[in-house]
Amino acid sequence: MGHFEEQLFSQYTGAHPFLYNRYIDDIVGVATGTRQDLESFIQFVGSFSPFLKFTHCISDTSVVFLDLQLSICDRKIKSNLHFKPTDSHNYLLYPSNHPKSCTKSIPYSQLLRARRICSEDSDFSAASKNVLSFFEKRQYPTKILTGTLHRIQGINREEALTRKSNTSTNLRIPLVISHHPSVRPIIRAIYRNVETLRKDPSTRDLFPEPPITAFRVEKNISKHLVRASHPQQPTDNTPGTFPCGRSRCNTCPVVGKNTLINILGSNGNKFSVNQHFTCTSTNLVYILVCGRCNCLYVGETKRRLADRITEHLRSIKQNLQGYRNVETLRHDPSTRDHFPDPPITAFRIEKNISKHLVRASQPQAVVPYTPGTFPCNRGRCNTCPVVSYDKNLSIVGPNNNRFNVHQHFTCTSANVVYVLVCKRCNILYVGETKRRLADRVTEHLRSIKQNLPGFPVATHFNPPSTCSIRE
Repeated sequence: MGHFEEQLFSQYTGAHPFLYNRYIDDIVGVATGTRQDLESFIQFVGSFSPFLKFTHCISDTSVVFLDLQLSICDRKIKSNLHFKPTDSHNYLLYPSNHPKSCTKSIPYSQLLRARRICSEDSDFSAASKNVLSFFEKRQYPTKILTGTLHRIQGINREEALTRKSNTSTNLRIPLVISHHPSVRPIIRAIYRNVETLRKDPSTRDLFPEPPITAFRVEKNISKHLVRASHPQQPTDNTPGTFPCGRSRCNTCPVVGKNTLINILGSNGNKFSVNQHFTCTSTNLVYILVCGRCNCLYVGETKRRLADRITEHLRSIKQNLQGYRNVETLRHDPSTRDHFPDPPITAFRIEKNISKHLVRASQPQAVVPYTPGTFPCNRGRCNTCPVVSYDKNLSIVGPNNNRFNVHQHFTCTSANVVYVLVCKRCNILYVGETKRRLADRVTEHLRSIKQNLPGFPVATHFNPPSTCSIRE
């Protein structure tokens, strides 16, 4: 493009633009002559090269260049932020699994960009409202957006346009780690205990400053499924036999990968492959080599090599008569005991994703009004493992009275009287609750686990006792 511009301005004899600037393929300029002179220059540029096509826009008030809207006001050029109609503002979602420092820096960078572009404070106020509305649609908290705007408002345009030079030397040791929400406590623990490393004589020289955290980019699902580039195919002049790379080709796995194959003949002569062949090559002589006894089978075919090899593989699988492949295995003394009959290929049915996610059948629900206490079969229910599975549970009281369960109860039943039975000493604990049975039993289990005082069940079922609970 630079060479094109040199030839253009050297050959144009009319009035040149007063200002001419270009960024890659976008050009902006200012002309001080008449409109006719400017149109003549644009017409000359459009017809200068048949390989380049230009579109133009002429205005006496304002013009758009990249993300700038340039206008003339009081004999000065004023700039404002411009959003293209095709810009979707598809910024990173705030709830996404990224470091919060990364998500918080995006609104800051966009507002700082608006501060640098807008030459008037009124234009910056209007542009900042539009920018914040874009981030609100991406679920960014209002508190973060408001705080970021206050930071940018404290920076004037001259300071924002000043290039900052980083001359400080960073001696902090990087802590490279894969980003995950569970690593945040680890990082906080390191910074909280970094003084221990700085005070220790053996490590204080290594950690004069706290380490800096750096997150590596992990592979997402597209990185695992999509290759960055296709494997380079050998040139047509490369000697040897190569896979064709077609899908479901039976010949590619058995093709020799060597670029040059030397085979020792019966007379001690070597035969080298001096041409380029693939599975789709035709009119050739091929050799099958046994990987165990190094026996050779030499054949020729006018068809594609893949078609001929497929016939050999099918003859081995189906034990077709007249093919020496199977007969060699069955009559060879070293293999005939292993292959009295041709091998049979059997394929097992692997579980697909639906088999892993969907159960074949749901657990059979208990018929309503069946007397007894039954599990609710909810996920992560702590009461189901300790619920009695007897359809009719009989408990002998202290006066040898027998109490039978005549109604249907589950872990979600409320307003119940329940009994906890110790399997070891058969001691009973009778309680009542207006809440769900699962909530009350969860409290008992938590009291046992934490050994809370004031809970009779926790006192009885805590070590050194090895008792368990049954309802």
